[in-house]
Amino acid sequence: MTIVIVHGLPETSEVWTPLRKALDRDTVALALPGFGTARPDGFTGTKDAYAEWLGETLSRVEQPIDVVGHDIGALLTMRVA
Repeated sequence: MTIVIVHGLPETSEVWTPLRKALDRDTVALALPGFGTARPDGFTGTKDAYAEWLGETLSRVEQPIDVVGHDIGALLTMRVA
């Protein structure tokens, strides 16, 4: 089962590099739009937009998954769940 990790603010997905190296599982560290990545055209940056982005992104990851969120990443993860 893949672990999907969602960073908080103002971090980027790179914050998870040491943890990912230590885990003995497949991992995916998502990069929230605008934090180390470009914001998609028309992306409003609201909590609803981030939750929608996260839900769509998680649906494209091979299932089943474990999702771990930190800071606002945790709030977005709970909202999607």
